[in-house]
Amino acid sequence: MHSGLLVIKAISILFWETTFMKLVNETGQEVFYGISCANSADCGTIPVDGVVDLPFYDNQTDVQVSFVPNQPQTAFSITVPDSGTGQQVEIAVLAE
Repeated sequence: MHSGLLVIKAISILFWETTFMKLVNETGQEVFYGISCANSADCGTIPVDGVVDLPFYDNQTDVQVSFVPNQPQTAFSITVPDSGTGQQVEIAVLAE
């Protein structure tokens, strides 16, 4: 994880024409996730630097994924120990 960057990834890995659904948490905070498609819905938590493997969602279409900080946090946050001109803080949700 880069300093000042909060990243959550919904990774779709193509391997021998099969797509694997994994959710990755690189935010520095535990997150709660929700995932659904036409046939199913699930939810759970992902620890810091954790990965959740969700094989049911492999090779599905229109999969919806949402993330929120797990309690007691109500928003993603980061502490910048020494800020300077030109620095930025980003949060990204990536589908790879």
